[in-house]
Amino acid sequence: IQQLDINKVSAYNVKQLIVLTVNYLATDIEELSVVIDFLVQKNISIVSVLDQLLIDSNDRKLFFFEKKLFLNAYVENSMNENIGVYVSEVKKENANEGKNIAVYCRVSTREQALHGYSIENQKEKIKAYINLYEYKVKNLYYFIDEGASASSLKRKQLTNLISKVMERELDDVIIYKLDRLTRNVIDVYNLISLFLDNDVNLVAVMDQIDIKTANGRLLVGILAIFAQWERETNIERTIDGLRRMAAEGKYPAPKAPLGYVKDEKKYLFIDEDTVDIITKIFYLARGGATYVEIKQHILEEYDFKVNEERIKRIVFNPGYYGEFSYKGEVFENVMPAIITKDEALQAQKMLGNKSILYGQEQNEFHYRKKIICNCCGESTICIPTYKKNKRYYYYFCKKCNERINQDKVDKMILSEILLKLKNIDINNKVEEINMKIEKYKKKMKIIIDNYVAEKISYEVYIETILTIEKSIRKEQARLASEEILNGRAWINLNKVERRKIIEETIHFIKVDLSKKNIVEIEYVEV
Repeated sequence: IQQLDINKVSAYNVKQLIVLTVNYLATDIEELSVVIDFLVQKNISIVSVLDQLLIDSNDRKLFFFEKKLFLNAYVENSMNENIGVYVSEVKKENANEGKNIAVYCRVSTREQALHGYSIENQKEKIKAYINLYEYKVKNLYYFIDEGASASSLKRKQLTNLISKVMERELDDVIIYKLDRLTRNVIDVYNLISLFLDNDVNLVAVMDQIDIKTANGRLLVGILAIFAQWERETNIERTIDGLRRMAAEGKYPAPKAPLGYVKDEKKYLFIDEDTVDIITKIFYLARGGATYVEIKQHILEEYDFKVNEERIKRIVFNPGYYGEFSYKGEVFENVMPAIITKDEALQAQKMLGNKSILYGQEQNEFHYRKKIICNCCGESTICIPTYKKNKRYYYYFCKKCNERINQDKVDKMILSEILLKLKNIDINNKVEEINMKIEKYKKKMKIIIDNYVAEKISYEVYIETILTIEKSIRKEQARLASEEILNGRAWINLNKVERRKIIEETIHFIKVDLSKKNIVEIEYVEV
């Protein structure tokens, strides 16, 4: 320790100082702090081999953490009787019965041309590290991902490596640098947690990282944050580049939108072969057609398949009237206008809430899967439409392109349903049904009280509550049937009650959709 003359180190224009341990730098922790500050001021990086620590930063925040790691290592080492004991313990740890070691290397397509990141260079550095620390190797496995990006963990050899870690077949995983594994902060911590949970040590050679120590895990977090920052910076640069393209009138996406073609310089021109499809979509939307109807018309007239979601994107894309939007900015010279802005806004207004496709509205159709087209025999589909803030529910035949309004079906069929119900001996009086409903409600209250008192599990609570609610709805539907006969209006029934009555009464209804007439009703046999 006494032979270290930091003034000579500075005079010889040294760029890096390498020591066996941090304790070789000073006789006490205060002196160590002074030495570190002096060397960093002279732009000299410090490497402690056995402690696997590095100080190589002019950034004050990062330097604070790096220096803290050195000081912590000094205290830990000083707890031994002498440095020789510490060194021998490190060697003893590495000279065990033999380890199962996995070497992971990765290079992206862009990096393959760089010698420093080549697979062979990574292997050489890792082998040198294994020799330096005198690893006694039992088995050495190589996992190589060539041409693979670090943005995702979905890489073939990395997946194989993770499987081997989870099967507890490894002692150490050694990589060239941390960014060979991943550049995402969350992925870093997930992988480290996985390794630690399975008693696997992770070593990053060039980053001087060893996660078996608290210092190593702290440094991993710092480096990972900077790696994530670097990746996000690259993404921002990419976005800025694409924004510049749009400002120059070029289209910044790889594929031209429907209705356009793109030349080799990335400029868009109207495609004469498909422009009529675009104008037709907007024309039909302005006329009040639904997504399904537009899809059917385009298929029949142009023999071109376009799904509902794509129709939605087209109608609500301002680029089709010449206002291309990218990352919150509008560029008027990227997409040549195919329709006028007024036409586009009319189409968007007519579709309105139809942009939310129809799953949420299906419960409003109480004849769902019951109405059959008399012309072709196909079952109709349920399509809601919205005009002037009012909802209309239609049963639509895709093959015949005909539809019928649910209100019209109600008017034609309700009288027959009532007559049918009168001829059915239900044998359930209103009072008896109400008693059953009250019984179920009391049972539900008991279940809730038991759950609050922690007498039953959450799973049992949820399953029981759902079963009771289903039974209550069933009794309410039966009650609705009775009350219809006692003069209660159909319009006062909720959608569950209406659906239940139709389900238990009618097997199917054949409708002449073009004439809007009911041809046949088949009732459920009782």
